[in-house]
Amino acid sequence: MKFKRRRKDWLGKADVVVLICLLFAIYWALSTNTRPPLYPVEAFFALSPRTDFQISRDGKHLGYIESGVDTDGTPLRGLFVQSVIAGTPDAAARRISDERDGAIKGYAWKDSSTLLVYKEMRENRLVRIIAIDAGTGRSTSLAMPQDGPVRLEDILLHDPHRVLISRDGADGVSTLMQVDVRDGQQTEIAALPENVIAWIEGDTGLARTAISRIGSDLWIYAQQDAESGLRAVLTVDFRTVFQPIRYAPGSGSLYVLSNRNRDKVALVKWNPGSPDAEELLFASESFDVTGMDYSEGRAQVDSASYRDSRLAYHFFAAKSELLHRKLRQRLDDRELVLSGSNADETLYIVRTSGDRDPGGEYLYYAPTDTLTKLTLDTELIPPAALAGMQPVAYAARDGRDIEGYLTLPVGLEAKSLPCIVMPHRNPWGRDRWEYNPIVQLFANRGYCVMQMNYRGSAGYGRAFREAGFGQWGLEMQDDITDAANWLIATGVADANRIGIFGMNYGGYAAIAGAAFTPGMYGAAVSYGGMANLFTTYATVPHEWDGILPMIGEVLGDPIRDKGRLVATSPIFHLDRIRTPLFIAHGQSDARVPRAEIASMVRLLRQSGAQVKYMTKPGDHGGFSSASDKLQFYHSMVQFFDSKLAFVQE
Repeated sequence: MKFKRRRKDWLGKADVVVLICLLFAIYWALSTNTRPPLYPVEAFFALSPRTDFQISRDGKHLGYIESGVDTDGTPLRGLFVQSVIAGTPDAAARRISDERDGAIKGYAWKDSSTLLVYKEMRENRLVRIIAIDAGTGRSTSLAMPQDGPVRLEDILLHDPHRVLISRDGADGVSTLMQVDVRDGQQTEIAALPENVIAWIEGDTGLARTAISRIGSDLWIYAQQDAESGLRAVLTVDFRTVFQPIRYAPGSGSLYVLSNRNRDKVALVKWNPGSPDAEELLFASESFDVTGMDYSEGRAQVDSASYRDSRLAYHFFAAKSELLHRKLRQRLDDRELVLSGSNADETLYIVRTSGDRDPGGEYLYYAPTDTLTKLTLDTELIPPAALAGMQPVAYAARDGRDIEGYLTLPVGLEAKSLPCIVMPHRNPWGRDRWEYNPIVQLFANRGYCVMQMNYRGSAGYGRAFREAGFGQWGLEMQDDITDAANWLIATGVADANRIGIFGMNYGGYAAIAGAAFTPGMYGAAVSYGGMANLFTTYATVPHEWDGILPMIGEVLGDPIRDKGRLVATSPIFHLDRIRTPLFIAHGQSDARVPRAEIASMVRLLRQSGAQVKYMTKPGDHGGFSSASDKLQFYHSMVQFFDSKLAFVQE
């Protein structure tokens, strides 16, 4: 079989899409009209086929994953290796693995010649770990899943031939093994009969930590020296963030993201020998710390990151701060992340993103100050035709400050616009400043888009997150409604032309908006949204059974909170829905059973409600195929246009 590389045909039929977009761009450039043309839906979802670039430790090789198609049209993802000479990628690249024997889920460099690859087995979708020689392409099996998953825990920089891999068994025992990448030889070094979710190894090979999820609690086990075994040293409940990242060099202390005894998550240093104490390294007054960058070569923390309206850093190392400042100037002040480097820190992989930029990856060579773009350009739409995201804030009805992002269509006055309210899909996630193809699609069609980080969203501290507990359909929904009212009060939105769209929890919010705020929205679209919170509780995956107390606290307990769940489940209030609805649903969605959604659609139609229904192969993540997803986005825009009486200026 021959592997064909994709250049700009991520979605298929690329030549037609490229030609149409090119004609639109030429037309717009020659036109005096400031409104950009309507670009094909496919153009907003066109991404670089090359992704996930990683540099080897010696800086002589790049790895990357490239999307392509087989000769029969089957989508493939291949793992490629490319030489780097004097900081510049060589033109030739070699494919060393593809998806025919399992989907490539990720990879990492062990050394300059060996890659560690995650491959999903087709028969059971479990992931195995293999080592591939970058020169010969020879593969060696390192770990096969048996009764539970396997995970690469550490590449062991101090050991040229071995890595740490864990395997979970049916008996609940997690085993940590040293595995030789040359022949797959395994040596057991630790085991714990608990639900271990991560192992962390110290650089001496003696200190190690195991992190276990037992019920709704997090347990931290530690081993301090060769003579002592693993013992439980700390337990925190689900309300508390405690995330060990790595050991500090030559010590028994770890760097940890923690909000113990504080509202905001901070970067701290913590020693299992004194589990109640933490050394504060950095905390933001307003936002949770979300990450830490570490220099292996200099053996020190470079920076801590957090998300204000945009990604922000606190620098510990002057070298890192200077490098970030220089790169931001070169890359037009886009958000950037240094995702990897060679051992002597002369070569860096730089990842960028922006509200009007789908993102890119670059190779930066410090000795010559050379920046080389690695991802392939897929600019089917000129950046000037895309809309900017503006950070905004408004006061909810109880006075709580809610932050979000407002995207205004290019070339239209921000006055009496048709608008889409778009709550994010994960009730414990958050929206951020980034390229969002759905937002850009709406904006290109003339809609303003409002994304809000309603209470319960991540990143704003413990109190803000816990303010969302038990508030599905109540204060969380009020925050979404108040965003629509804010758009009206500021004059941005036409009160008669506001729609609401969301996926998963956002889909629930769309149906709830139609049921509980009749007259607010002219149209509502739910993609995989829940309508019955009793079903949401009952369909918690089996492996989550231990955290049902947490689900009961955050969502609601079906016995204790029966009255509230009835009141906030739209399926029990279908008689109140008069807003035109578009419901899209994956046929294999275990969290939102197909029969329940189909029954709801039937009852709504019998009551005289306007309901469009689309179901395709897929699960709770949405439709499976790219073509089905595109069909949905086409239909969604047409639905909003027809119900909100949109007229292109």
